[in-house]
Amino acid sequence: MKDWVKNLKPGDKVIVDPYAYARTIDTVERTTKTLIITKGKRRFNKESLYEPGDGWIKCYLRRWNEESEKIILLAKEKRELIARIVKVQWRNQSIGTLKKILEIVK
Repeated sequence: MKDWVKNLKPGDKVIVDPYAYARTIDTVERTTKTLIITKGKRRFNKESLYEPGDGWIKCYLRRWNEESEKIILLAKEKRELIARIVKVQWRNQSIGTLKKILEIVK
């Protein structure tokens, strides 16, 4: 078991790293002899740091640090902005607005 895992306690932040999806920040709710349970109701094996089970997408638990949190939060904000942009009804925008947008993104 890694040293940082041994020292985890309720309230500590951790990084949940799904195999093919965006990383998220979660908080330790409690630990048992073999598991780390987060407030997001995820369970991780203390030895492997993977979620137990046979699911296709396995999440891995990573050590939290301030720099990683900043990167994760910026990536989340970017995904949210892109989602908002995708929903824009471009055909309803004026030519002037579209030209201004094009100048910005060139």
